[in-house]
Amino acid sequence: MNMKQELLTKLDELSKILQLRKNDSYSYFRDTKNSIMNNENIKDDLKHLVRCYAITQYANFNNAEEILLSEIIALAREELSNLDK
Repeated sequence: MNMKQELLTKLDELSKILQLRKNDSYSYFRDTKNSIMNNENIKDDLKHLVRCYAITQYANFNNAEEILLSEIIALAREELSNLDK
């Protein structure tokens, strides 16, 4: 699985987990995944993901969700650095 596909998979997973918990922040991750899939504003989407960790406090993430988001951020950072090459 390439890095972009892994990122999309993890975004989808986090979105679904949050939606099951009725956490409204799921829509941010769903919309970001869709935007990346459609190659709309990949660079901007990745930049936003890299800086989005504060959402864990505002949206009351549990430990597992924080870990998954950390993995997403790492993948987004790596993908962003590949785009800049």
